[in-house]
Amino acid sequence: MFRDMGSDEQGIVHMVGPEMGLTQPGKTIVCGDSHTATHGAFGAIAFGIGTSEVEHVFATQTLWQTKPKNLKINVTGQLPKGVYAKDIILHLINQHGVDFGTGYALEFAGETIRNLSMEGRMTICNMAIEAGAKYGL
Repeated sequence: MFRDMGSDEQGIVHMVGPEMGLTQPGKTIVCGDSHTATHGAFGAIAFGIGTSEVEHVFATQTLWQTKPKNLKINVTGQLPKGVYAKDIILHLINQHGVDFGTGYALEFAGETIRNLSMEGRMTICNMAIEAGAKYGL
């Protein structure tokens, strides 16, 4: 689907993709932006790639990858007033370090995550990269 350059519906792929229904569970999404992991909130495997990899994807519609290790993070309890999704991931990074997710796909689970808005889930998946993760779900 194409959006005209003058359209008010233009925007960054991490917002427009979900709005247009292009981001769906089970899809693999790659983009030349480290915050592509945002799409993980919708059940997609999504991660940023480098320029040469973008070229390869355009030319072949393929991308060779190794399977990352999985790390499931179960978050329970009700968030206190004034505590938001970004606070959850910042707390995890503070407790475990900026590299605790290196080499992993982080899977966020538990009642707290289930109760977040989609925007909150997008925030957590987006920030998984700040923990060194390949992507977040």
